[in-house]
Amino acid sequence: MAIIYWGFIFLSHVMPPKLAVFITERIADFGYFTFRRKKGKIVTSNLKRVYENISFPEAKKLSLEIYRNFAKFIYEFLILPRLNKENLSDWLEVEHREYLDTALKEGKGVLVLSAHLGNWELGAGMLGVLGYSPTVIAFPQVSRYVKNFFTGRRETVGMKVVYVEQRLFPAVVALKRGKVVATLGDRAYSGPTHEVEFFGKPFPFPEGIFELARRTQSSIVPAFCVREDGKYRVYLEPPLKGGVEEWARVLEKYVKKYTSQWFLFDPL
Repeated sequence: MAIIYWGFIFLSHVMPPKLAVFITERIADFGYFTFRRKKGKIVTSNLKRVYENISFPEAKKLSLEIYRNFAKFIYEFLILPRLNKENLSDWLEVEHREYLDTALKEGKGVLVLSAHLGNWELGAGMLGVLGYSPTVIAFPQVSRYVKNFFTGRRETVGMKVVYVEQRLFPAVVALKRGKVVATLGDRAYSGPTHEVEFFGKPFPFPEGIFELARRTQSSIVPAFCVREDGKYRVYLEPPLKGGVEEWARVLEKYVKKYTSQWFLFDPL
């Protein structure tokens, strides 16, 4: 599988970006209408669960848009090592960085909490190239070779990676030292959950993130890296005061605005 990724990397380096994105979207179209049709139906079903009044044709059209955006996310992840301080402004802009810097001044560490929305890898890469040296808690790939490939991509832009099947000691140490830890909080893949209302229905959110923050007395700063007019913008929110319930409200706001960039390929 890693060989396939390296092949795509090679193509991304020899093709102009606009052509690469065009081909990426066509690959997404092919996948959506062929061997990934089952996943496409799951996305459509999830959208109808979130938006009760959405029609089936509207949900199907939005599902295809989600596939195309996810394909672009994969392409951008493959070229992530190109990101550096000199070209950062060409990739993205940052809103309200002061929320993160102010929280860090307390000296108890900050958990930057995002979701499978937009380009979270680019957002974490931004933290890396700006010198925050984030420890990223990630979900591992099934293949060891693909996992190593993903780790290598992340490390090139200053991330330190710890996987959820490992002991999270490095993340605890980072927070205790007043550093940044980044992770996603919209899927409960393992561990305890906390069920709260999300789009009017009960939804299980991972509890471990909030327990980690409580035990280390760290702040939780929500952050989202979303595409707007062909360029990404990173939005940082004020530190959470109300735990999982407040996180659900913040996430709802961004999902409503950027639904086509919320990659929900598993049943909610």
